[in-house]
Amino acid sequence: MSFFSQFPNRKYDLRGNNVNIEIKDIFRYATIDLDRSENSFNYNYYEVKEGERPDIVSTKLYGTPNYYWTFFLINESLGNGLSSWPKDPRTLELEMQFEYDNLGALVLNPQMKSTFTVFDNSPGNETPTTVNETHITNTFNGIDTTFSELRVKRNGALAKIKNWDSQKMQLVVGDFVTQNWLDGMHTMSDGTSMRGETHVPSDSTVAQAKAAFFAGTPGEHPLTLGFEDSPMSIYRARWVRGLSESVTKSFTNTSVLNDQLNLHENYFIKNDSPDSSPNSIIPIAETLFPFDASPSFGLNQSFSPSRMYENYREAPEYYYTQGDETNEISAYDAFNQDKVPANNSPDIGTLFSNSGPDVFVSKRQNLENLNFDNRRIKVIKPSEIQSFVEQYKETINL
Repeated sequence: MSFFSQFPNRKYDLRGNNVNIEIKDIFRYATIDLDRSENSFNYNYYEVKEGERPDIVSTKLYGTPNYYWTFFLINESLGNGLSSWPKDPRTLELEMQFEYDNLGALVLNPQMKSTFTVFDNSPGNETPTTVNETHITNTFNGIDTTFSELRVKRNGALAKIKNWDSQKMQLVVGDFVTQNWLDGMHTMSDGTSMRGETHVPSDSTVAQAKAAFFAGTPGEHPLTLGFEDSPMSIYRARWVRGLSESVTKSFTNTSVLNDQLNLHENYFIKNDSPDSSPNSIIPIAETLFPFDASPSFGLNQSFSPSRMYENYREAPEYYYTQGDETNEISAYDAFNQDKVPANNSPDIGTLFSNSGPDVFVSKRQNLENLNFDNRRIKVIKPSEIQSFVEQYKETINL
């Protein structure tokens, strides 16, 4: 019995021409109360062997491949369907290559500073100004990292932000390219020449750019913001204004805009036009954040990662403490020496440099652990399977 053969039929006017077609009502849904069903059916546990598909296990247990769907109903670990079925090592490796290997990650620990330097090239403020206000820095919190034109730069290479996870303090990046490649001329297969920014780079070009981006120690090259090209659109200008607002919100003093008139957001505020014309912010955005701005110019900021993972599969999935992978802690606690026992080390940071035990489970380790755990599944005893199927069919047809 196939899964959908149990579902009732229903008539639908699919084409809106008043002609009803009878099809299976696949929108029906019934779930199993696993806690209560424990008392209704007898279960065994089965360890899925390497390469065994759900239909193979069904045939092995029940003499037919048609009861494969029962595994997904009674096992919470298989709630994501076939994607959560245990994979053989090669399939798991291919999945990690596809999901992780084109990405990298950086960990950024927020810092509290008592001064802020305003680098500005606008008229009347050509020299840096020091603002004596406490603020939080070295974090992407508050920055719109979803803006499609935004890039992060490091060591002459650029990358697109794929995700900022504030809980893990982790910046995920991909789509790597070097500035030299963007600016250079490249010969196409048809013999024509094009600038790098006008076509998709090859896999080898991306790999070289990724290696350059993650080269050196975390503190050796600063991480900065930027764009690939120079045109300042209204959308980019609005993003720059949003960046100025995020700088303002990073201060602990909520009145800092009134107290410090030379903050960047004030340049936008005092130039706001009565009709909200976009022309009023584009020149300011161009001045405060040109596409190739250095970290000592205008609104651009410099970030200092504490950890880097050139291959995303080796980046932390979660942190733990006291040598127990099940004793999960937050990223903030993992970098807080006062809260996390450092296992004979006064500095939790040394544990991340392989001088002590690991204190996090990587994306790769987590995926391998889940895949291993998913091998042991709950199955209905062969003597009970027919009764279970009949009860499910009755429920789905109510």
